[in-house]
Amino acid sequence: MADQTTHSESELDPVLAPSSGSLEDLVRPLLAVVEELTGMDSSYLTQVDAEAGVQRILFARNRADLVLQEGLEIPWDDSLCKRSLATGRVACANVAEVWNDATTALEFGIRSYIGVPIRLADDTLFGTLCGASSQERQVTEETVRVIRLLAGLIERQLKVEQRANLAEQSLTRMAVAMEVGELCMSATEPGTALVGTARRLETLPAWQQAWPFLVNNGKVAPANDEPVPEAMIETIIAAAGDKLLNMHDKLHSPVLNGEQQSPQLRAVREQLNLPSAASLALLTAAASEGLFGGVVLIGDKHAPLETRDRQLLVTCSNFLSMLAGRLQQHGTLEATNQALSIEAGQDALTGLPNRRRLLNLLERTLQAAQHDGRQVFVAFVDLDNFKRINDEHGHDAGDLFLISIARHLVKGLRADDIVGRYGGDEFVVISTTGAGRSGGEICRNLLERIDRAIVGRHELGSFSVDYKGASIGVASWRGESATELLRNADQAMYKVKKQRSGRTQQNDHN
Repeated sequence: MADQTTHSESELDPVLAPSSGSLEDLVRPLLAVVEELTGMDSSYLTQVDAEAGVQRILFARNRADLVLQEGLEIPWDDSLCKRSLATGRVACANVAEVWNDATTALEFGIRSYIGVPIRLADDTLFGTLCGASSQERQVTEETVRVIRLLAGLIERQLKVEQRANLAEQSLTRMAVAMEVGELCMSATEPGTALVGTARRLETLPAWQQAWPFLVNNGKVAPANDEPVPEAMIETIIAAAGDKLLNMHDKLHSPVLNGEQQSPQLRAVREQLNLPSAASLALLTAAASEGLFGGVVLIGDKHAPLETRDRQLLVTCSNFLSMLAGRLQQHGTLEATNQALSIEAGQDALTGLPNRRRLLNLLERTLQAAQHDGRQVFVAFVDLDNFKRINDEHGHDAGDLFLISIARHLVKGLRADDIVGRYGGDEFVVISTTGAGRSGGEICRNLLERIDRAIVGRHELGSFSVDYKGASIGVASWRGESATELLRNADQAMYKVKKQRSGRTQQNDHN
């Protein structure tokens, strides 16, 4: 018989404390509790992939004769868990009598079973918290209640991780949109923007392949040196119709849903060997005179599109069409696009986030860090001797220098670092990293990355400048507000500037 002792929630508090680590860190000790409560040979957490029709054991604890290995997959339709959910029977002391058609369980020698479902925030089934034994085990209602409490803790941990992932994905999508916007704002021909857009979108989980293409005299051609299936893309364009040559919104999405697809487009899907769950999208750089080019996106069937993915495609496709319009009609439309970008939080000169946008991004980063325990660092960069460049070479050279610094920072830093222009000759870098690393070491590494990025030769049109470096101050987040964190980084920068100024005066004196 299993342990029949009644456990109150207060007695289980040390075990039920929320986990600050991973799902595994939380689940492993809970499996020991399940084992102790039920007397089962095996306790385990499963994940259900209903689309693939399998149930997989993620984490397991085994003893005695019955061993259920981690990574084991069984058919979902033949699982005890599905039978338990269908019948509402949480525990079963004699599987052979109650579910005599459960082939897989009987082959493993499972006699007793208990299983409680684990659900995600949207109430979809994630998996089950289970116990199984080769011997008969009776489970009390009190034990079932406690195991439901344990399942609730796992659900809470999954929701925390979901929120953290969503926050990180939102920041990533935001960065993609800004990068595509910058590409389209600075491009003088469509090919560069189309290739950059394709490569950036291809890094997202929703897309497994991207084909950037140009349209010359009605014919499809590659936008770079990589070949594309011209005939297939022409079929997609023709099947999509004129609606994709206009600006997009939620009613005219670049995503080609199954119910909207023509027989020709369904034939294309078959040629691409796309399963029904995989998405197909067409982003277009189009203006009133026609199609300049676009990007065909092939989806990943294991990463179905979310609403934010669709919104990002609308934004990116519209940026490309705005580029096409600008190339077709210089002047008024270009000025309007620039004004829209500035209003959206983009610095007009460098294309980086401006001060308002930086503050917003930092606030979002801090909110996400509160959930996932990541460390946040802010670097304040002040360009020493910038006034001398303006005075000696003119303001146009100064503008070119600021643009060059911005590009070097973006290219030289990590992909997930956020770089923005705070104003004038001041830039800000926001960097995050996981918990556990030394703050001092991270600060030094960030300083070195920034210094390497901007020190050296900068081409400013007809001449170049060998730049010796900037004053950089770094502050680590310790729970203060975004405004206070920026102020701390600013103060750290002024200390560095004073030290650099002192060394310069001493060298001049010597």
